[in-house]
Amino acid sequence: MDTNQRGVLGGVYEIGIGIPTDAIDECINHWQAFGYRVGPRGALSAYGAKSLYNVESDLTSVRLLHSDSNVGLVRIMAWDKPNGYGLNMANIRVPGVRWTVQKTADLLNIYNHALVAQRKGMPINVRGPDVNPDQLKKAEEKIPFREPIAANHELAIFQPLFQQLIMKRWVALLPNYGTVAEDSVMRTSEICHFATTVHNIDPAAYDLFTDVLGFVEGESLTLPYVENRIWTVMFDMVPGEEVSLRNFNNPNSGKGLEGELPGRFRPFIIHSASREKDRFIDSQPGNLGYSLFTCRVGNLSAMRDGVDEAGATNITKVVEDEFGSSAFSFTAPDGYVWTLIQG
Repeated sequence: MDTNQRGVLGGVYEIGIGIPTDAIDECINHWQAFGYRVGPRGALSAYGAKSLYNVESDLTSVRLLHSDSNVGLVRIMAWDKPNGYGLNMANIRVPGVRWTVQKTADLLNIYNHALVAQRKGMPINVRGPDVNPDQLKKAEEKIPFREPIAANHELAIFQPLFQQLIMKRWVALLPNYGTVAEDSVMRTSEICHFATTVHNIDPAAYDLFTDVLGFVEGESLTLPYVENRIWTVMFDMVPGEEVSLRNFNNPNSGKGLEGELPGRFRPFIIHSASREKDRFIDSQPGNLGYSLFTCRVGNLSAMRDGVDEAGATNITKVVEDEFGSSAFSFTAPDGYVWTLIQG
């Protein structure tokens, strides 16, 4: 570890997934199909979980590893007494939703699995595959059947415990943006980026991620409603709405396609006149499904002081997490709960 680095080490470390205690093996089996393997196990008493996560329930956790990555991991959090069902396949445009993005070598293979799950009546929402042909340059500037076409294909598969988006890129490849486990059933990488949705938020709400945690802000985009475009379909937009995306990158990222690394935090901000009920209470620890993001940091004490000064709320004391590491949790100004861990 670079002892001079106080903030985030490598980007977003884990997605925390709440499950019932009797679903640990099922959850492990799901993620093993996506190239993950079982790592450390740990536990907290109800008192310890209350101190770190504000959840009064015994907790058993399993960290799932992928390739040799130190970001994009999975933390299974089995609650003896869950608070609720969580997001439970909530629409991606709803404020408070979390989801994850992985890349694959074979999108249609995963689509086949999703279709069979639907046919068998399993609870799953499938959207896509959707195609964005505007990679590198606008589709209107490309010559079909005469030159390689750079494009991005995306498939959303939302299940009660897992809100996954899978991508497959063509021509404009990101060689270092995740490592595909070729021998896994789904031929997927670790989680490349972690996404959220909010509505009509002050951009300053995200200053904490650059000014305190040390993420490097990349390109930001604001996209208006355009019929049948991938972002319009993805967020069920209506005329007059816009969606902005911001990229908070792994601090070790470089320039160009080769420099992009996993561990990115990507919030989406929908600018809309509609007022929709948010789901923040359903996407925090103690609930089932996606409910936490974690980061490893170089100086935990300094980060605790920093997030406090940056407007975070519900900041816990520094205590031991279920794996024996010093950690604290907080609610960021955008409404999402994070846990920082001493790296």
